[in-house]
Amino acid sequence: MTGVQTCALPIYTIDNCHFINIFNASNEYSACIALESNSNAWTITNNHFYQNSNYANCDSISGFIFIAEGGGYNISGNFMGGRADSCGGATYTITSGVGTFVGIYFDALASGNANTIDNNTIANISYTCTSTNPEPQLIGILTDGISNFTVGTPGNGNIIGSSTDSNSFVLINNAAFGSYGIFGVFNNSTGNVSISYNTIGGITLDGTRDTAYTILIYNTNGNATIDKNIHGNTVTNKIKINSNSEIEAIINDSTLGM
Repeated sequence: MTGVQTCALPIYTIDNCHFINIFNASNEYSACIALESNSNAWTITNNHFYQNSNYANCDSISGFIFIAEGGGYNISGNFMGGRADSCGGATYTITSGVGTFVGIYFDALASGNANTIDNNTIANISYTCTSTNPEPQLIGILTDGISNFTVGTPGNGNIIGSSTDSNSFVLINNAAFGSYGIFGVFNNSTGNVSISYNTIGGITLDGTRDTAYTILIYNTNGNATIDKNIHGNTVTNKIKINSNSEIEAIINDSTLGM
């Protein structure tokens, strides 16, 4: 695993850092920031995550920010993807793998502590996979655990892909069977969750895998409020499914409703 990060930070804050070329090409998970045991209420803001060359062998769950402990976090203003600051330059490309790639994976275990994820951009990413696992292969934001979440706030929604560009968040799924497609925002937390003011567009699903189900916002647990999100754009072909697969804008499977 190689990487360069430059920043000056006090404890509990990661601000204005650059995470460059951090990827673990193995069966172990890979993350630029991973907060686990004894972590709580961190602020992660205004950081840039990108690569300088293609990667291969995304064979476990991998991504940019992983949180697996505590609550009360603020994740805001970060740019994930591309080959330069602000998701710029050429595409952040993973050429092979059987794992899931996630922009922000948040498994908060502190009941009742609110977490905010807003004003982040996850864009200019392409992943080619052959996984047969029955799960999505490319996810923008995944919230799990038992905490409350606010994903997007007025004037500070998250952008997954782009509202103006095509092919900004791309999955090429060449699996023989089993795996799903792209999930924009995926909530599995049992807490109260707001998913609002976000933009999900520039999505492309390609490859030989049929029935690679793609869902832009998916709630499986918790009491969710989902409103004021933008799916796609008024410009045509901002969400493209080039395989024989279904796409849904919003699905709720929670017994608590939304």
